[in-house]
Amino acid sequence: MQYSSIELDKIQDMRVQIKGFLPSFFNFGDLRVETASEKGEFILDQIGEPEITKQVIFEAKIDSSKT
Repeated sequence: MQYSSIELDKIQDMRVQIKGFLPSFFNFGDLRVETASEKGEFILDQIGEPEITKQVIFEAKIDSSKT
């Protein structure tokens, strides 16, 4: 297993990708996070509720920029 981290202020874009009937029905897919760091792109493969995860990260990014 591999672990990495991203600074919230380095996140530039996030995209959800859900392909196929079963992933759509059970609501799981990939979340791609593009960064302004040397690591480039992070892919969270086949996670449940990827749209909710994207929204949580987005809100955390906004909250962190307020401080």
